[in-house]
Amino acid sequence: MLTEEEAKTKWCPFSRYGEFYEDEPHALNPIPCRCIANDCMAWRQEIRAFNVALNRFLVPGETYSSLDRIDHRPSGRGFCGLAGSPT
Repeated sequence: MLTEEEAKTKWCPFSRYGEFYEDEPHALNPIPCRCIANDCMAWRQEIRAFNVALNRFLVPGETYSSLDRIDHRPSGRGFCGLAGSPT
């Protein structure tokens, strides 16, 4: 899982870029070839359980009371859905 900011530094294998100059500072990972994260249809957002009363995401394996209000919210992290699930 990556944050959107981390993903935007990665190369997208589906991008196309016509001009390539080896003396460019980003020659191996030109900016137009990088992941666009949430702006891409393949981006999959991680959804996690959120305890509203405690105002925090639940830790995996953490138990909670049936009286707690649990929502499922985006965690701010995700992955490229074209590459399959990261787990």
